[in-house]
Amino acid sequence: MFIPLEGESIICLANTVAIYKTENGTEILKRDGSVIRTGFTPTTLKKRQLDFLSKMTINGRSSSING
Repeated sequence: MFIPLEGESIICLANTVAIYKTENGTEILKRDGSVIRTGFTPTTLKKRQLDFLSKMTINGRSSSING
């Protein structure tokens, strides 16, 4: 599963350990130990994930990301 971030960035949830809110925004901890910071709240990230998933579904069937 994927979540679109700001601009053209997308995060793959298979590589994500945790998503949590901090004083500086939301941080996404990846399996390799790196951290991605975003201005979106965890709730907004969930909504973006669901919107992205619904856009990837055509006529009740999943389409590939490549078309």
